[in-house]
Amino acid sequence: MEYNGELIGHQSPLPADIIVEILARLTVKSLCRFRCVSKPWRSLISNTKFIALHDRKALEDKHVYLGRRRVIFTVPISQFYCFYSLDLDEFLTRADDHDGLVMATKLDFVHQELSADDFWNPHIYACNNLLLLYNVNSGWHLVNPATREIRKVAETPSWWMIRGQFEPRISMINGFGFDCSTNEYKVVMGLSFFKKKDDDIEGVMFSVYTLETDSWRTIEYLFPYCPQNSPGFFLNGAVHWLGMSTVGDGDGLILSLLLAEEVVREIQLPLLDDSQYWSARLGVFRDCLCITFKEYKNGYYDEFWVMKEYGSFVMYNFKEDSFRRICDITEVSDRVQSVGTYVEGLVPLSTDNRLNRSCRQDESSIKEARKEEK
Repeated sequence: MEYNGELIGHQSPLPADIIVEILARLTVKSLCRFRCVSKPWRSLISNTKFIALHDRKALEDKHVYLGRRRVIFTVPISQFYCFYSLDLDEFLTRADDHDGLVMATKLDFVHQELSADDFWNPHIYACNNLLLLYNVNSGWHLVNPATREIRKVAETPSWWMIRGQFEPRISMINGFGFDCSTNEYKVVMGLSFFKKKDDDIEGVMFSVYTLETDSWRTIEYLFPYCPQNSPGFFLNGAVHWLGMSTVGDGDGLILSLLLAEEVVREIQLPLLDDSQYWSARLGVFRDCLCITFKEYKNGYYDEFWVMKEYGSFVMYNFKEDSFRRICDITEVSDRVQSVGTYVEGLVPLSTDNRLNRSCRQDESSIKEARKEEK
């Protein structure tokens, strides 16, 4: 980033590059306040190059990354669900204290954006700096909890019938991820189609929403899978669900939609019986896909499989692990409905300030700010 020895009009004894390096390590909350210092500072902090630099600092510097990690969770209050976030590093640091408490912040702006009576689905989809939330009355919304921006996702596509042989049912799966090949956030929706004659599921069809274009594209192919009606998990450029094949023996598998190619792949699982399949839940553990099996008698998960590499699962033994147990899942399951993590960032959601706008547009806006300062 070039500033000709000054920070776009701001006189300082420090070189501009040093000032930028300092700013790039600050929290989003501080940077949002600094936008009000002057037009040049606002232009800098809104610059896509600076936003990218701010994101890179979290990847390059462990301390910066730890300082930006947040936990997001939902709690039912009255008949509504409310969203809260807390500092993950502070929580982990103070977890050993007997009475160490970490203050959670309520994300009031999510509810203030819409009617107070609107009902939000408790599940949270989190990816990098953004959240994907669903409102029963107004549909899907993308949220940047750090900048307090919210954007409504375009209306979902009208699903077409395949030669009149099949019909869609209310069996929807969803996911949210980031396509590194194009630097775009994408929302995925899958709808199961059933045969009209015998009511058997035939397959699933996907549509993909791209934030940059604010539009959906349907992948016009019926994939021969029956996915579990559960949230998708994003990892390694793909969104994953548990499911089974609709052909052959109907074995259990992991269904993956690769966001860059927008193609579907399957990952075979060890042989599962029916009780195991329907008690299994997919998740992510230490950047690996994992599967937990719920023991319905006691209401907790007692078996844990981790996929160290695609196609290879290992058993994880809780009893022999060195981790300290903070609390039983059953102690909080009646209150906390969904939990996720995100990293605070400046990713914009407004249509006139996309992250991957051309650099020429940003440079021209900086030049305009320089002229105004003079």
